[in-house]
Amino acid sequence: MADMDPHHAGDHAARPGYEHQDASPRGVTLAGIGLMILLVLSLAVVAGLFSLFRQRQVSAYGTGPTPTAIEPPAPRLQVDPAKDLQEVRATQQAQLSSYGWVNKGAGIIHMPIDRAMEIVADQGVPTRAPTPTPTPAISETPTASPTTGSGGG
Repeated sequence: MADMDPHHAGDHAARPGYEHQDASPRGVTLAGIGLMILLVLSLAVVAGLFSLFRQRQVSAYGTGPTPTAIEPPAPRLQVDPAKDLQEVRATQQAQLSSYGWVNKGAGIIHMPIDRAMEIVADQGVPTRAPTPTPTPAISETPTASPTTGSGGG
């Protein structure tokens, strides 16, 4: 059975497409070194172009303002964010722990949360009275609905 397999045939030289020798280690090494040299040279060319462009820009426009010298125009909306956050939290805490009007005309107030929870625990959650739903009037004589042709049943 081994003699019928073309891979185990005796003479490899007679078959077309068979590679008779390995790749040259010297050639592979030289190709790798050539690629590295090409890479270093291209990086040097790009760095030189960036330097040239930077020099032309500085000579044409100057160095410009330094980033620390740029200040936004007035009004500066938030000079001290940490202090602003503390003030907002203090205002919210004062409202949560005091009594006051939210809408005096509608009779809506705010009260401390602890007191509100006590009231809900004692009296329960206030609910609105259910609105009556209108019931349809039932007629004593049934009305016949018109039929249109054949039904699809």
